Amino acid sequence: MDDLGDIRIKRMFGGAGLFCDDLMFALEADGTVYFKADDVNRPAFEDAGSSPFSYEMSGKLRSMSYWQMPEDLADDPDELKNLASGALEAARRAARGKR
Repeated sequence: MDDLGDIRIKRMFGGAGLFCDDLMFALEADGTVYFKADDVNRPAFEDAGSSPFSYEMSGKLRSMSYWQMPEDLADDPDELKNLASGALEAARRAARGKR
């Protein structure tokens, strides 16, 4: 993922967030990596059988816009780079939408 830019890792909520250009594009929780997803890149995660990061709060299951990295990508650096790049673009789109 060196091509993405300067990546920082910040501990948070018992896991870690991966940031590039001050945008969180991935998170790690309980040894699982999740990438930022939106309407543009979510279908790739769905097609791979991935699921969103979910947690329970106030007795309700809640999901975030971060989807589990498909297991087979751990051995494919090019596909992993494409997925991470798409996640960073999703984070950029989300940031533009908040302005």
